[in-house]
Amino acid sequence: MQHKTRTELYRDFIQFVQRDTQRERTAFKQRMIQVLVWCFVLPAVASALVAIFQKAGVFPMRYQRYGDWMILLFPVTYAGYFLVFKGFSDKPALLAKGAGGFAGNLGQALRQSEWRDRIAAELGRVVPARLEDWPWIAANFRMDLSALKDRTKFLTALAGAVFFLIFQGIDLLGPEPARMVDQSPAVIF
Repeated sequence: MQHKTRTELYRDFIQFVQRDTQRERTAFKQRMIQVLVWCFVLPAVASALVAIFQKAGVFPMRYQRYGDWMILLFPVTYAGYFLVFKGFSDKPALLAKGAGGFAGNLGQALRQSEWRDRIAAELGRVVPARLEDWPWIAANFRMDLSALKDRTKFLTALAGAVFFLIFQGIDLLGPEPARMVDQSPAVIF
């Protein structure tokens, strides 16, 4: 089997990083959509339906005071679901041990170690590099990340300048601001 060049290995490495980042981004987008639906869309639809039903006389007026609290029903339900099934799935076992925060940190370290082991195994399968090629790949990736960080700094500064100019333009379009009159003792008398 012919060995790949370092450039081909680096391309495989970058494609692996892109796929892993895309997978994480997809999971994050799904969570954000769930938050949007449960915390904004469902409360808005439910509030509109309750208002329509109250105007139509379907709901008695004595229940109108509970309509405001109904908006909180969906976000609180989603938060409870998320904490019980996603966020705190291993916490009851930790609390039963009485270890508290230290055991939680150790559990998080174990999960991160398992993630690193899984990524390293998958990376070794996807990028068939020799032992002497990995320092070169790592050095290139560090340089690329440094360049990306610098580019991000400049884009952030540019975006800040653009927003400043936009808001200055909006201020110029608005009405003339009220002028402050110096209040001296002579003016008051």
